[in-house]
Amino acid sequence: MLFGRKNQDAQGADTVQALADIAVEAYRLARVAQKATLRMAPMDAERFAGQYNWFQRRVDAALASAGMQTVDLTGQPYSVGMAVTALNADEFDEEELVVAQMVEPVIMKDGAVLRTGSVMLAPAR
Repeated sequence: MLFGRKNQDAQGADTVQALADIAVEAYRLARVAQKATLRMAPMDAERFAGQYNWFQRRVDAALASAGMQTVDLTGQPYSVGMAVTALNADEFDEEELVVAQMVEPVIMKDGAVLRTGSVMLAPAR
């Protein structure tokens, strides 16, 4: 019985990680979709945006059912203790910085950080 429980826990952890992977890829897809709609005819862009929004709502619902969510920190003041990796932190001295772009979102599960995000920083203005 104990072995079966460990196997179930491992499968649950694998499922959570797989769902986190999907959330990150959906986040990346959102950026690509935004850029693509700028090149489309207005009617096509509206239809495409509607289809993408439906997809994103499905991803968000799946995350919520597992106690998970994505966190986008774009525009927030950056501090060293944030749950992100600053990809360009070495380009700045000790000046005030903000998160200019999220490359990958922070993934939370039940109020705790499951996966840290990746960000690009810029000077605060």
